[in-house]
Amino acid sequence: LGAIVFGLNQRYTDILNEHFKNRTVQKEYLCIVVGEPVDAPFSGIINIPIAEAALPSGQQRMRCKSRLLLSQCEGNSNNGGNTKRTCNETEAITHYETLATSTASCLMKLTLETGKKHQARVHMSQGLGCPILGDHKFWHHSLIKPQKLPSDM
Repeated sequence: LGAIVFGLNQRYTDILNEHFKNRTVQKEYLCIVVGEPVDAPFSGIINIPIAEAALPSGQQRMRCKSRLLLSQCEGNSNNGGNTKRTCNETEAITHYETLATSTASCLMKLTLETGKKHQARVHMSQGLGCPILGDHKFWHHSLIKPQKLPSDM
């Protein structure tokens, strides 16, 4: 999910960097998600900070703040045996709109107000409970394995 944008020379690279820094670039995506938002309106704003956390396997994965456990955060100091743990969460805001639905999926338009690592994937999977179709990494909050598609899809 995403695009790579670069300037043809330093002048245009500086201009692009300034636009991204000032958030004047609109990041909009269409995606098909598995299921449909439950207990959520068909359009809205997901404003949940995300941070990198460790899975039981030791792999790192971005997670919504509400899904983070203290034990998953990286330790950053050790004082007499007491390990202080912290999650360096960052603000992440995604606007979403459901454009079409079927029995097992939805077409959604996502507009990222912020542009954090894996933000759209994390917010769909963990924020709305509707992982992006085919996303093997974020379809389940604690596993990394291929996504099993519903039989009616």
